[in-house]
Amino acid sequence: MRVTRGDLLDWYVDGDESAVFVDGHVIVLSALATAIVDLVGEDGADEADVVTGLVERFGEPEGGAEAMTQQALADLAERQVVVLTA
Repeated sequence: MRVTRGDLLDWYVDGDESAVFVDGHVIVLSALATAIVDLVGEDGADEADVVTGLVERFGEPEGGAEAMTQQALADLAERQVVVLTA
């Protein structure tokens, strides 16, 4: 799966956390969500690269990195912070 950033009108980073302005809403992002947006970058990224980057930053989570990353990406996609494509 390919991940790109949504149509973010603004992205304010404060330490490990951040806030985005998207679709008329300000959404405060956790450190994990901020890392995902950072890893996706301007050009997008493959899901596998996002998983690898998160494990490098935070370590291997209980329950498996792939499943937890997929859930985080789905949550961010629901809020239009990222866009998921096949």
